[in-house]
Amino acid sequence: MKCRTRQYARKQLRWIKSRLSECNDPGYHFRRLDSSLPEQWADHVSKPAMRDVRLFLQGELEVVERDSVKKDMGVRSCRDCEVVCEGDEQFRQHLASRKHKKRVSAMKKRVNTGGS
Repeated sequence: MKCRTRQYARKQLRWIKSRLSECNDPGYHFRRLDSSLPEQWADHVSKPAMRDVRLFLQGELEVVERDSVKKDMGVRSCRDCEVVCEGDEQFRQHLASRKHKKRVSAMKKRVNTGGS
């Protein structure tokens, strides 16, 4: 069941990201809220969302750089595989995966043989 839930969550994230990437108009402002811990819902979701709505209604919405949001959320990326992982646990799983190990191995072989 966990595997299917994870797959469904990934599918939802891809769908959301693809829809939001279509909105590159400077008039759109999106903020990512971390809802992964229910016990911290008020601090991580409710209060920031209400603050953003209040600022929007007052016409003073603050624009946040994507990099700072990623740092706050613990987003890590693997340069070798061009994979973005949300959280340290997911990043550790990626580093231990066959895909990552094969990619790194192939890159080392290319460097050692001088190929491109």
